[in-house]
Amino acid sequence: MENAAEALKLAFYVIVFVLALTISISTFSKARETSDLVLEMADKARYYEYEHISIENIGNNVDDAGNRIVGLETIIPTLYKYDKERYRIEFKKASGDNLIIYTSTSKTINNVQNKNIYYFDIVEEENRAEPWVGNSEQIKLHLDAILRGGQYQLPQYLDTSKVLDYSNNPLSIAKLKNKRFKEEIGRENTVETDEIKGNKTTTKIIITYTLLE
Repeated sequence: MENAAEALKLAFYVIVFVLALTISISTFSKARETSDLVLEMADKARYYEYEHISIENIGNNVDDAGNRIVGLETIIPTLYKYDKERYRIEFKKASGDNLIIYTSTSKTINNVQNKNIYYFDIVEEENRAEPWVGNSEQIKLHLDAILRGGQYQLPQYLDTSKVLDYSNNPLSIAKLKNKRFKEEIGRENTVETDEIKGNKTTTKIIITYTLLE
């Protein structure tokens, strides 16, 4: 009789333990889901995973080739991550010509070279030794100036008296707020040769926005 009572107690304890364990797991799962949702919503410029969507599901927001038709509300969050994701974002006119955003000036031993820039590519900006590279805050301020159609003041460790004027650049929000773009996404494979490790293939995402008129 005494053994039966002990067995019942043991069975009761096991049931209580299993119930407590189940409740704990459920609570932790819900807390994890909540924290993930909060973190996702806090990142207003989070990277969008682009994919082709059928014309039936999206109406007039894709062209016949399946490319998305987007506005600045889609382009701006993508721009603010070009340096972190290290992809290239190009802009073109409706004619197919490059949409020049600004002119980069680089000094060499013999002369000064000007280059018309129609894209955002952190790797090329590093190669050109642009004043905003290497500092995420300066990259943001530079983008702010372009989109606002204002001025970018060089950081303190450079010539603080010099500013880059973007008041007439074609990518300002004021000029493009009602415009639409065709979005095309491609990949470029580059083979890098290393004497020790051998050849290494890297893939770069290229996003092209063509202005529609």
